[in-house]
Order: sequence, then C-alpha cells, then structure tokens
Amino acid sequence: MAPPLLVIFAAGATGSWSIDRIDAVVGESLAPAARLSVSEGAAFDTAPHSVWALRGSTGNTRYTTGAEVQSLSAKQEGLARP
Repeated sequence: MAPPLLVIFAAGATGSWSIDRIDAVVGESLAPAARLSVSEGAAFDTAPHSVWALRGSTGNTRYTTGAEVQSLSAKQEGLARP
C-alpha cells in the first residue's frame, strides 16, 4: 500500500482551477478568491500570496480489499486534472 499523499489546496489570484463560488456550511465562510492551486507530494508549501489554504492527505484504504483498491486506482483521476 502506498503511503498517504500530502495535498494542499491554496486559494488566491493564481491557480489552475477557477472558483465559481464559496458557500459556508457551518461557521464562517472562507475568504473569497478567484483561483485555486493544487499541490501534491513534497511541494507542500503554501504560496505567500494565498488567501487561504486547506491541507490534507489521501485517505486510508485499510477497510478495502486489494481488488477494490485496484479498481479505484484504475478509475481515479489526479487532483491537478484540467
């Protein structure tokens, strides 16, 4: 099993993804931003111009079978897809 992959979603003026809207579900909303960048792996630093950043890691596959992991991996797209 591969180790967890570190991921950061950083919002600001630059990034591959466009942010259409931000809706608060509970508590205060995140600050508005126009773009979202996604960094995976060792590039786990927040850009200095980021308005906010969400850090995390990929989930644990402890409760999945080997066949399920292979099936999911075959269909899974990367986070940085266009």
